[in-house]
Amino acid sequence: MRLLIIACSQTKKNLGKPAPAWEVYDGTAFRIIKKMQREGTMPSDVDILILSAKYGLLKPSDSIHFYNQKMDTHRAKAMQKGCICLLAGWFGKHEYQEIFLGLPQVYMLAVSPFSIWLPESCRLTTIENIQGFGPRSVALKEWIWKNTKHS
Repeated sequence: MRLLIIACSQTKKNLGKPAPAWEVYDGTAFRIIKKMQREGTMPSDVDILILSAKYGLLKPSDSIHFYNQKMDTHRAKAMQKGCICLLAGWFGKHEYQEIFLGLPQVYMLAVSPFSIWLPESCRLTTIENIQGFGPRSVALKEWIWKNTKHS
């Protein structure tokens, strides 16, 4: 199994009521993955968590309200303890061989240091130093398809 953690997106759908996070977020990474899901090409060995500037770590099914809050250094540091505790618990219940952190640099602060929650046996890939939506999207797609058993 693999774990993908992606940042929330500035682009959101205001559905007028609380809705699953997966339905609210509509940024590039979400569109890529949703398209793969629609086409039946999203590998089944990938679990997803979303790091929200407002709500912290979310499962795609978690219900949220529409919001407009940007992640900054202060916010990332304020949510750091909660995110690390949640991830430590998550890894206590799930075994992953790989994790992809599709998080810009400021979001990385909320999940650092990795040594607290990331098992040594788990391979880590990040996009924090990749500039631009295009290269980040390519890195995401490549990781999703890497070592995938296509049926």
